[in-house]
Amino acid sequence: MASQHLDEQISRVFNRPLTLSARLRTFVEAGRGYAHLSAVPLTYLAVSPGLLELLREFLQPRYLSDLVGIELSGADRHFFTMLHRTGVLVDAESPDPIHALQTSEQQSRTLLLYPTSVCNLRCVYCHATSGPEAGPRLSHEQAIVAVDGFFDTLDDTVRAVMLGFHGGGEPTTHFDIMLTAWDHFQQRARQGDRIAAVQTITNGVFGPTVLETLRKPEWRVVVSYDGPRQGAQRPTATERDSRARVVANLRALRKAGKIVTTRATLTRDGLDSLRALVDDAAEIGIHRVQVEPASIVGRGANLRDGPPDPLAFAEAFLDAFRYALRAGVQLSTAAWSHPRVGNGRYCAAISGTRALTPDGFLSACTEVGDGSNPDDPFIVGRQRLGQSLELWPMREAYLQSRIGYDLPDCRDCYMVDTCAGGCASRARAQSGHTHDRDERHCIMSRHINPRLMADLADGRLLPDLGWQPMAAELDGSNSALAGISGRLVALVPPFARSRWNADADRRPVFLPPKDAPCFFHLPPEAE
Repeated sequence: MASQHLDEQISRVFNRPLTLSARLRTFVEAGRGYAHLSAVPLTYLAVSPGLLELLREFLQPRYLSDLVGIELSGADRHFFTMLHRTGVLVDAESPDPIHALQTSEQQSRTLLLYPTSVCNLRCVYCHATSGPEAGPRLSHEQAIVAVDGFFDTLDDTVRAVMLGFHGGGEPTTHFDIMLTAWDHFQQRARQGDRIAAVQTITNGVFGPTVLETLRKPEWRVVVSYDGPRQGAQRPTATERDSRARVVANLRALRKAGKIVTTRATLTRDGLDSLRALVDDAAEIGIHRVQVEPASIVGRGANLRDGPPDPLAFAEAFLDAFRYALRAGVQLSTAAWSHPRVGNGRYCAAISGTRALTPDGFLSACTEVGDGSNPDDPFIVGRQRLGQSLELWPMREAYLQSRIGYDLPDCRDCYMVDTCAGGCASRARAQSGHTHDRDERHCIMSRHINPRLMADLADGRLLPDLGWQPMAAELDGSNSALAGISGRLVALVPPFARSRWNADADRRPVFLPPKDAPCFFHLPPEAE
């Protein structure tokens, strides 16, 4: 039966007109040709000049058998079958819809609330310039109205919902509003037979009452924590070192069985401490660390020890990435974007996010935490108590028009699908316009991604089992085609796994466990 399936797949590849995917992006790294496909599955190719030339013959529909003209080896047939299965070559007459699957098609939605603009820290680089000064706080009534409005407008197909807490201040300083919102959110979810989840970002400086709640399994927690530089960069509002309290809470969350995730910020002087940050994370038991350069908005714009040089940041990240894998820590950064299916939009601000701010405005961006400037293009509406929600569709339409495929500096770039011009807020900080390219992000993206994509294609970096990885290779020893060599690695993203495996021709013989790791690791010889 398996042999019959294979024969049928090979027949489809060689007896139908095929065309090259319009989403295949080519690039050169260290003098060698590569390509990647930001689709389902995520596909990475190392290609010889001859193979790339052959693939380009399929810019117009062609039959593979007509182009090759010789008897192929078994390795050739397997490799070209894999090119078809992964969507590099698609049926010109009936393309497989699995390759067009997007995360936006998932039946889930998220409501974001910014409980307060008040913070118990005074971080030196804060994009929101937050501190302990009195400021607006979200009221219980506002939270209830926001939750009701969210559920009242949901489509019946939405089966999973998420409540998230973020903002320019520290959410847990207004914890009672978080509990009120979450209780009501769960009630409304149960009424519609929907699965509800909750997450918050926090600075980690909270007491035992908050900890007791955040330890519960349903709470997903991301802690902003700068490791060895915590005391210098993230002092309390009274200029004291916040590290001891944060570390104690991180250890408590780890003890409760949480997958502990932190977000660290690097200034110029902090680049040399990136490996120390990894060591610190490994010692505490932190599983995942997202590291980002200091902001160029808010306090970060005037910081003496300001944002690092983007190329220096990229080099430091690449060095620390492998170091972290050896230490059992998953290190990431926003500029490392290729391991997701992109749609030309950088972030949720360009995809329709609406977050309720403490002063009753709707923000599309986490770097705009209040409506102090109602003319800000990231402010897309307002919620006045006792009145219906006021949306400003022209603002939303303008933001959502910032698509990488339409940006002159980005449309022809091999990273356009996921980098998509970078952060609109930081682009504005650099040039004054949201629809310009984020130049700093571009430098980091074009340095980090090609290096790691090449490592995947060449086998210097290996995908974890949760990706359901597939691979195929051609070289002079197993191919009947002169000058044709290449290596393919393909990954099934978690959101597409059930749809991918629904087809018996695609489903692997042995399915990985649902909780199988979905990151990357080094080959044994590189450990």
